[in-house]
Amino acid sequence: MHLRHPDGHVFRVSADSSINNERLWKSAIRQQFHAAIDMLANAIHACPDSVWSGQPPRAFWYIAFHALFFLDLYLSPVGEAEFRPPAPFGLTELADGVPPERAYTKNELLAYLDHCRKKLDAVMASMTEEWPSLPVRSTIVPWATENCSSTTCGMCNITRRN
Repeated sequence: MHLRHPDGHVFRVSADSSINNERLWKSAIRQQFHAAIDMLANAIHACPDSVWSGQPPRAFWYIAFHALFFLDLYLSPVGEAEFRPPAPFGLTELADGVPPERAYTKNELLAYLDHCRKKLDAVMASMTEEWPSLPVRSTIVPWATENCSSTTCGMCNITRRN
């Protein structure tokens, strides 16, 4: 069987075609992540100033920041203790109920979005076929068990945090 990716690549899918299968699933995951990042970028661009401002946790700027902060954290090779977001963002998001020191601008969050997009591409480039079944380090996801795979923890974490 052959599948055509939107970028023009044709993938042969069969039991003996692990390289093409790996390329296919990496491409599919990357495409879905980029689609979500693009949707967030579109929402940030389209958000009227009257809706942008406000106090956390319901202000639009804060919701966008929260999504980007945790995307950045989960794409990081280090745990929460070592994680450092790019300036001007701080670590208050890791403390329950502690808002950032100030509201972030659209341009700041769009720059953070670009940072996350580049980080995603780097992570995807280094991913192997074994990645979905590898255990997650509990320093990244504290509630993860030893038997929790990257895929399972990723899906569970989406439902727990958001």
